[in-house]
Amino acid sequence: MHRTERLFALMDVLRRHRRPVTAAQPAVDPDSGTLSPVGYAPTQGKAPCHFRMAPTGKLLLVANQGSSNIVAFHVDEATGALRPTGRVTEVPEPTCVGIAASPGP
Repeated sequence: MHRTERLFALMDVLRRHRRPVTAAQPAVDPDSGTLSPVGYAPTQGKAPCHFRMAPTGKLLLVANQGSSNIVAFHVDEATGALRPTGRVTEVPEPTCVGIAASPGP
């Protein structure tokens, strides 16, 4: 699991605590490793239920089951800040997202 992906595991905790349309932008305490949210980014959909970080740690996909779309975000590796890529894919009630490895050139 990429270092940045571990940080976004906090999104699931926040979802269970009634923050249904945001993704956490977490910070890690360098001494204790404790995660804490430093900001939130709208997931551009309803009922986000799953997310997947690209192996590079630079892209986050969010499955919004309630609005039937998957939204892509750029991830700032230094800060964890999310920035929408503008790419939204309509999918009927997505419940999971995955990223397939490219076979290369």
